[in-house]
Amino acid sequence: PSIFRSISITLISLLGLSASGAVVGGGGLASFVIRYGHGRSMADVTWVGVIVILVIVFVIQIVCDIIIKKTTH
Repeated sequence: PSIFRSISITLISLLGLSASGAVVGGGGLASFVIRYGHGRSMADVTWVGVIVILVIVFVIQIVCDIIIKKTTH
């Protein structure tokens, strides 16, 4: 179970780091949000991007929690 907790933390941290990397020129979903949402003052694109990233985090957390519950005695 502890390895799945570590995997969960690592995946969520990587998602956050990739979002931070988009600010300095990296690619990905966060780059799209920054370029089109923030750069063109389109608040709706920014909010949708933030919600999509949050949903991805929630899915990762829920899947890892389910795996942890099934592997814990």
